[in-house]
Amino acid sequence: MVVPERTVVLKTKPTTVREWLSNGAFVTTATSTRQFLLSASHVEIAAALHSEVAFYLDHATEHSVTLRHQLSSGRWSSPAWLCVTFYYWAFFLALGLTRVLGKTAVFLERKQVQDLHRLSSAASPSPGAGAFVMECVPSSTVAYADVKLTKSNQTRVHNLVWQLLTDEIAKLVKLTISGDDEDRLYVALWTAFDLLGSAWPSDLRNAVNYRPGEGYSAGRVPAKIKSFGTLKIDPPTNFSASLGRLENAISGVSKSTTVSGDVDLMSKILLETTLILDALYRELHSEVIDRRRIDIRWQNSRTRFLSQQFACYNEPSWPFAL
Repeated sequence: MVVPERTVVLKTKPTTVREWLSNGAFVTTATSTRQFLLSASHVEIAAALHSEVAFYLDHATEHSVTLRHQLSSGRWSSPAWLCVTFYYWAFFLALGLTRVLGKTAVFLERKQVQDLHRLSSAASPSPGAGAFVMECVPSSTVAYADVKLTKSNQTRVHNLVWQLLTDEIAKLVKLTISGDDEDRLYVALWTAFDLLGSAWPSDLRNAVNYRPGEGYSAGRVPAKIKSFGTLKIDPPTNFSASLGRLENAISGVSKSTTVSGDVDLMSKILLETTLILDALYRELHSEVIDRRRIDIRWQNSRTRFLSQQFACYNEPSWPFAL
């Protein structure tokens, strides 16, 4: 998404998309059975989206810190619980990345949909509550943005988030020409989504967490998931090594592979995908802050929190060594 000058993201009182939908400066210019079209203040919607970019980075940060402490404790940890926690770390990264890109998933409740429909004075039926794709693009009118809210065929927000991220990665793969680490990253991520389906991370979480005997089995038989025991904690791994392991793990996947058929292999792919998405997210977030001179105090506060949490390690950086 294009972030206009004068966009303000406040650490003390950040605005969420939900709050913006209730109190923001916009009008509903068109409504159909599947979509709302809004004309909005560009700086307002950009501030709401990028506040949530920071919020979801906070979500991811706490999952990351918890996992490092747990994995370094020397005590037994449930492999299934670790898998689910890695999943949520990755999910919040994916959700935040779609916010950065300006095409993201939101769930609109019945009242929110009714309010938007009422503002339009349209005679067409309301789209109804559910998962929507929110897409923001600059308007032809200066200082405004066009915001499309389109009802998704996906009923699950998690699956919609992964679908949107898959679509963005597919676009990036078409631009790969040099074969450098960035190109390899996009190709590896796309290959996993292409072979396993865009919702494969969510499918893995569901199989491990909700299917009896699939993930939680330590009291009966040895765990199927062993991949987390090999992760380097202190010192941590590096980006290049993680990318190599991701490519190697994906090489073991074919069109006939199912997520529930090999949860250990899927967990390896999830682990490395999470670490790499974390690095990508933080780099993009820092770039937006630098380019648009957004208030850096929130990022500095998060950095201090990480420094305090990781002061007990020989290598303070995580999940990659500096």
